[in-house]
Amino acid sequence: MNELTVTGEINKAGQLGMYQIREIENFAKMNKGKKLLVKYIIQDEDLRKRLISYYFGVVIDIWQTHFHDTGTILSKKQVDVHLRHNCPITHECELSKLELNDLIMFLDYLKEITLEQANRFIENPRLL
Repeated sequence: MNELTVTGEINKAGQLGMYQIREIENFAKMNKGKKLLVKYIIQDEDLRKRLISYYFGVVIDIWQTHFHDTGTILSKKQVDVHLRHNCPITHECELSKLELNDLIMFLDYLKEITLEQANRFIENPRLL
């Protein structure tokens, strides 16, 4: 194992707190004497909300129209369940519970399959 992702929080005093300290310690024990690169990324909650809104407001509608055009009538909820169920990242997981990187990977996956299967292009929601 040469990569580890953990979450944490910076408190109001500006001190760093990591949630999975034992996991970090085990990672260090497995990689004694090796060089380490640490990258901190601030989680943008506004971006998360925008991505989820884009998914429900644009992507679901595209897929609902695609299903309708192919003779299958599905509700928005059914389309959502179908898309999440068929992706290994979200396999029936609520989007609000995903890490931001996983949410971005899910939307990138949807961009690809929407073009391949529905023959429709969806914009990169991170650029909107």
